[in-house]
Amino acid sequence: MTTRPGDGNRSGVPVEAVLPEGIRFYAARLAHVGLTFAVAVLLARLLGPDGKGAVQLLWLVPQLAAAVLILGLHQANVYLLGVDREGGVTREPQLLWNGLYACAVLGAAGAVAIAVGRLPLARVLGLGAEASALGLAAVLIPLTMLWTIALHFLLGRLAFRERNLLEVTTTALLAVATAVLVWGARLGAGGAVVARIVALAIALLLAAWWLGRSGLRMRPVPPVPRLLRAALGYGMRSQAGNVLQMMNLRLDMLFVGGFLGTTEVGIYSVAVAVGELLWFLPTAMGSVLFPTIAGRDMERSSGVASRACRQALLLTGLGAAAMAIAGRWLLPLVFGGAFADAWIPLLVLLPGIVALAFHRVLIFALMSWGRPQEMSYAALLALVVTIVLDLLLIPRWGILGAAAASTLAYATCGGYTAIRFLHVTGTAWTSICVPRRADLCELWDHAVDSVRGAARGLRGGGAR
Repeated sequence: MTTRPGDGNRSGVPVEAVLPEGIRFYAARLAHVGLTFAVAVLLARLLGPDGKGAVQLLWLVPQLAAAVLILGLHQANVYLLGVDREGGVTREPQLLWNGLYACAVLGAAGAVAIAVGRLPLARVLGLGAEASALGLAAVLIPLTMLWTIALHFLLGRLAFRERNLLEVTTTALLAVATAVLVWGARLGAGGAVVARIVALAIALLLAAWWLGRSGLRMRPVPPVPRLLRAALGYGMRSQAGNVLQMMNLRLDMLFVGGFLGTTEVGIYSVAVAVGELLWFLPTAMGSVLFPTIAGRDMERSSGVASRACRQALLLTGLGAAAMAIAGRWLLPLVFGGAFADAWIPLLVLLPGIVALAFHRVLIFALMSWGRPQEMSYAALLALVVTIVLDLLLIPRWGILGAAAASTLAYATCGGYTAIRFLHVTGTAWTSICVPRRADLCELWDHAVDSVRGAARGLRGGGAR
């Protein structure tokens, strides 16, 4: 039986429940996927390639800044909460408020820096008339950092349901606010920035309420320097990886904007957004794995990580095949004819997206065993590939060059993480990439149980 914080049992989720919990985690995120897609379609339809490209950059700059300034504290909290569970220690309020204080100060500094430098930065990114909106977007930096701390704190407490609700609710608020401000009020790219600010602000209030309901004391506590040093000691070892990974995933957008303009960013962003839908499953598996096995020894958890990787890789590959076949017709149907050219870049991205599934699962196993630096090493290798190939290929091949550079960088990242996992655990390649009969049976059982559960829910709803 799976337990959650607040149930009176602080042992958390059993290791054996990682895969079922991961499937449920993924199922819950489908709503988030749909809402994210709806926002992308809405912006594409209302603003066209040029406007959508501008919004993409206005959201991306504060996202990158927040990833740099958070210093890995969100992941350190997940790890330290797991260690505390294993050792019977309770330092939850101190961990939470240390993170919030640090993010408020660092986020405010980042916002001021972006606001002051908005004009030259807008020129570099090709935003032109949207320089004022970039200054407004700076507000997103501290909000994003605080939201990330809250999201990962729920994850670290094994409150998977509440963590999923927070993410889905945030995206739903963003969809509603975007519809009101961009569609209803016709505020354009600036309206999209305000919509994201509103969504994050409301979501932070909801996060505080959920954490309080779960039994966590939400009254502010003084900073604890010793505990902050411990969190930074862990977080900084993964922080370089967080920043480099974010840059690896989004730097191509900046290069496309600089070389080709916002219209091409808009088209390319659609290919990226559609392809990245495939990452939700391996990310769900890894996200459940991390807090569940944090603080446990490798022998007790390596088999579970290998099995999660095999299953995630299988499902990601099947999804990529379906996307490759259907994308040619679905992209212009959903986003509009102006985005039909996104299909070929999507095809180029898909192999790398499948290869990165190794990283999305196995890196969390390595981090749970006290090896957060592996994320930094993997991301650094991938970033070198990204920068070199972006500079070589985008001027020659446009967004196809960006897609080729990204897929090779993703494959580099996934390959490195897989090799390190196999070296640390001493297992064979087949343990992480060749599906076994038991994997297929388990996935089938979960699918059948999900369908039966949905059917029971519908019958119950009809009875009422």
